[in-house]
Amino acid sequence: MSALLVITALGIIILGYLIMRRIDNFIVDGGFIDSREGRRKMGVLIFGSHAAVCAALNAGIQCTELVEPALPQNNGYYSAIFILSEHESENLALCRAAHQEDPDLLVVVRCADSRLKEVYTKLGACHVLSPDEPVEAMLSGLWGMLK
Repeated sequence: MSALLVITALGIIILGYLIMRRIDNFIVDGGFIDSREGRRKMGVLIFGSHAAVCAALNAGIQCTELVEPALPQNNGYYSAIFILSEHESENLALCRAAHQEDPDLLVVVRCADSRLKEVYTKLGACHVLSPDEPVEAMLSGLWGMLK
């Protein structure tokens, strides 16, 4: 009787270990879309600067270029969005839409008019870049933090 109890206990322990290992692998592979790993798997959105997209791809950063000031409709959770257009109206609209769609999304926006920095912050921008501030260093730093 005690042998049966020991075998049953060992079986339950081994089964629990295998289930937990499978759950851990699911999480690491980005199974939960909104998890850190899932967001990293989707990468970064970049709008308004093809040069920033090229720099990101050269640095090995997973990124998607937006050609229109609208978020992709594939319901993926991205790590960040870089809004780098020269047109303030497009930047404002996309900043607002990005923050409303996904409040956990890191929003980095380039602001040519220094009077609008506070507006961008109220719309959900986490970081407001000046027109001459380089984006490449920020992209690399962000990607390094997400690893």
